[in-house]
Amino acid sequence: MEFDVQPPLICSETTVNAIRSRVRIISVILREYTWLIDAYVSNFFVDDLWAKLPTSWQKAFYLMSTTEMADFLDPHVLSPRRVLPLSLLSYRTCMQNLALSRQCLNPDNLELFSFSDEHVPFCSDGRKSVSDHRKSNSHNCTNAFDEIKNGQYTPLESIFRKHVKPKKQHEILNLGKVVHMLCRSSGCEHVVDVGAGQGHLSRLLTFKYGVRVTTVEASGSHAPAAEKFDREAKKAIHKSKSKDKELMAPVSIQTNEIPDSCLPNHITCTIFPGMNSEEFLQVVKNKCKIPEREATLRSSVVEQFDNHQKMIFDRHNRQNCCLLADWMVKTDEVEPKHLKENTSQQNTSNISETNESMDSCLLMGLHACGDLTPTMLRVFTKSKFRALASVSCCYMKMTCSKEDIQSDTPGYPMSQYSLGLTNHSLNYEAREMACHSADVYIQRLRDNEAKLKLHCYRAALQVIINRVVPNFEKGCMKLDFKHAAKMTFEEYVGKCFKKLGVESSIPDELLQEAKSLLHLWKNVVAFYVMRLCLAPVVEALILLDRMLFLFENGIPGALVPIFDPVLSPRNFVLLAMKR
Repeated sequence: MEFDVQPPLICSETTVNAIRSRVRIISVILREYTWLIDAYVSNFFVDDLWAKLPTSWQKAFYLMSTTEMADFLDPHVLSPRRVLPLSLLSYRTCMQNLALSRQCLNPDNLELFSFSDEHVPFCSDGRKSVSDHRKSNSHNCTNAFDEIKNGQYTPLESIFRKHVKPKKQHEILNLGKVVHMLCRSSGCEHVVDVGAGQGHLSRLLTFKYGVRVTTVEASGSHAPAAEKFDREAKKAIHKSKSKDKELMAPVSIQTNEIPDSCLPNHITCTIFPGMNSEEFLQVVKNKCKIPEREATLRSSVVEQFDNHQKMIFDRHNRQNCCLLADWMVKTDEVEPKHLKENTSQQNTSNISETNESMDSCLLMGLHACGDLTPTMLRVFTKSKFRALASVSCCYMKMTCSKEDIQSDTPGYPMSQYSLGLTNHSLNYEAREMACHSADVYIQRLRDNEAKLKLHCYRAALQVIINRVVPNFEKGCMKLDFKHAAKMTFEEYVGKCFKKLGVESSIPDELLQEAKSLLHLWKNVVAFYVMRLCLAPVVEALILLDRMLFLFENGIPGALVPIFDPVLSPRNFVLLAMKR
């Protein structure tokens, strides 16, 4: 069965059955390939994993170069360079059809389109066909690596790049655009950023888009740093403007109009799995004050956006185009509550005084780890938060219903539909594999990097470990090092044993036995490629289950890839807005 996986993928009344069908088929396929999911490449030799592949597959991979393996893994390569066994081609096609398209959409173009349930984009100049949309690359991100100069992601204004690495710079720029778009569509004036770290995204939302932000972060050291960086940013922007210097792109807020009380509010609090909406809201209500900004200030921000072509589209396009799906409304149709009121005095009443304030709040998380994302989704469905923007990561840290019987709020499955499927659980190996990046590995295969042979180093090392340290627990310690690709096998083994704290000497015969396996490095790489084909399928299952969970709670959602998947592999944002 072939699915239309062109992004964005929307879960609504007319698409939900197709999504359920895909979830069911993925569950069946993953059950069929449990032996491959559970096979750690480090056990390639000790478990004779190569012998588990069909003989015809072994012969096909034996003839492949690493570049051909990259083509096999790459969904954008329609047909391999050589004739492959039909069963192997079927495996490849099946996995690619079930995975979600990871090609990054340009956030600047999302506002030009509305995707109906059939994923047909609308533009102000009329309707385009699905095929026209697929043929056009104008709505996709450019290669993010091409935009990195001297260790900086140059599309992001310099003021927001301080203290931030290029990967994070790319992420906060793109997610910031999407969150701003969602705020305008939903009428949200306040964002609650969960797992915000040092507040880099909240800083951008505040100074560039005029959004009020509250961050929630478990680490106590992050809040003081975030507050310090906020003040630095405000001072730098004010200094630049006072000297009449232009930033790389204009900043939307006049900092001399905003007191420190309107800077992001940083809360230190641990959000634990199973925390209900009341407990979560109590944290925000007790520690967060949401000042309503004066209408004149907000009008000034909107006016500056209207005058800056790079930040928004012209007014004609804004009035004639819709946003993502029928669950997102036109920007001009939604007017924030406090703009309708002629308030000239700032209101700093605590949010706990009225829960109605939550109607204009958006819940957000950038790479919220493990169970944090599922907890956010449950809070969103049970509270008055108006909109959601969630990017998840670290699936292996989630709880799963059959592994943790004590948990009645597992990270997977979340939806009742997935819960009703036979063998619906995902084990640790599957969830860990979902975090692996096929996009990054494709590039590594094409570059034929020396580090490809490290898979074989690790597998040969396991032969030694099984004999010398038989009680070694798999996965208890990562045995990787910087510059390991430049080491000899003997140096690599010595460093690993030192890390393990093992002082036992390695018999020379055993070392030579392991070393004699190194010429089979391409077999190890090929097996890893086969396993990696399943990684985006497992991730698709987790993400689709979350969409179904929202839908079962009466909230349509959309999955949109907004980051370059090579630079930021967890590149899907789950968007939702309550009707």
